[in-house]
Amino acid sequence: MPVIQRKPSRQHPEHDALVAELVRHLKPPPDDVLPEFPRIIEERVPLSRALRVLVLWDRWQSIREIERSEIILEAYDQARGREAMLQISVATGVTATEALQLGMTEL
Repeated sequence: MPVIQRKPSRQHPEHDALVAELVRHLKPPPDDVLPEFPRIIEERVPLSRALRVLVLWDRWQSIREIERSEIILEAYDQARGREAMLQISVATGVTATEALQLGMTEL
């Protein structure tokens, strides 16, 4: 079976605004009061430097799953640098409804 390679696509008109909002949450100014969402959950993978990132946010509603991951990775790159972003093994964005459907009740 051939390998199909795809290029990242910025199809959603709010792409850059969503990246900027995640960056704001990843490196907030000391006196900035942030809203409860997006909620960013980081989980270190034992015995490695890998990081799993889950972003719970209803603004994902109209955004394809692959672009959600791209937005999360871009935000980490801008907020914490390339090395930190490259440690992410899984970047997942879900809405509250999707989280409930997946059985993520502890969020």
